[in-house]
Amino acid sequence: MKKPLKNSNKLHSMSKGKRRALLITAGAFLFSISCSVTATLAYYTINTAFSVEHLNINIGSIDANLYLGIRDKATGLPKFDDITEEEWKEGLDLSHNALEQVSAMYSESWLNDSTPADQKMPKFCSPYNFGVNKGQTPVASGDGYVQKEYFLRSTQDCSLYLSDKSFFVPNEEKNKVTAATYGLSVDELNEVVNSIRMSLYVDDPTNYVIINPGNSNVTYFGGPLDLNLDGFYDYDPETNEEYIYGQPKGAVPYDRIGQSITPYENSTSTFIANHKAGVKGWDTSNPNYFKQENSRKLNEVTINEDEGDTTNTPICILRKDQVQRVVISIYLEGWDTHTIDSIQRASLDVSVLFTALYNI
Repeated sequence: MKKPLKNSNKLHSMSKGKRRALLITAGAFLFSISCSVTATLAYYTINTAFSVEHLNINIGSIDANLYLGIRDKATGLPKFDDITEEEWKEGLDLSHNALEQVSAMYSESWLNDSTPADQKMPKFCSPYNFGVNKGQTPVASGDGYVQKEYFLRSTQDCSLYLSDKSFFVPNEEKNKVTAATYGLSVDELNEVVNSIRMSLYVDDPTNYVIINPGNSNVTYFGGPLDLNLDGFYDYDPETNEEYIYGQPKGAVPYDRIGQSITPYENSTSTFIANHKAGVKGWDTSNPNYFKQENSRKLNEVTINEDEGDTTNTPICILRKDQVQRVVISIYLEGWDTHTIDSIQRASLDVSVLFTALYNI
């Protein structure tokens, strides 16, 4: 069910803060994600269930050395001044869309295509194709995730990071109300933070940064699934082989035979099922048959503004007066095992703050 925004987006000026010798905070955008659903079967029903109800944007600068801008629709060029509230909001109003569960798998396809690096936009796939994998899965609709193009410009050479004041946290108050209203678990709703991802593309196909803010376990883009929830992993009745979903690295060996004669009971996740007796499968304890998500934890791309130093790898290097394009995407990773029914209707608060280190 798709609901309109209850609150209009508002642009707020960030108050002036204490200036630091090496660090500045450039800008932020703030919003809360509320998820709702009309009907539910399993993890893959989420692609028609999640919706954004509140989207409050906060973008600004507290230092004259670093500027945040957008693309001017009239000229097609970056602009850093005279940006209206409507321009800041454009592309972030999801009142008519749903936040769908998608996947960053097959990202090498768009990263390595012939589109000029400064024109690329990250593309996300549907998490699976029904049946045996036949190559790249369909590219998901742009309506399924938050994505916006920004520009950064610094008056000094610097390394770009996120501030350690950035956060991705469940909105506990809203989740408590939702849990009480629908008979859900607050703890399970709060697990939505493990499903969310943010990616940063900085016009360099070799430096596409995916941030896993929930610090959840390593995600592999593939495996067996029980899409019809019959308690057994799906298989092809003609070949008697389990379907291979996702993005395998190569040929997956069918090196085992299922032993279960009874289905897995009471599962709320299509990730968990039994291997049906007599059906050919593979060693599912070895996920290395499938492509692994290349992501960083949030604390691996942030810097503490009070310490003024870090061993973390920067998002990118900005040279004096260089205009750097940054495409920010926020989405639900469909192959994260936390993306299941129990997080539906959850609310999440996100704050993203850019920070620069000038001792390069």
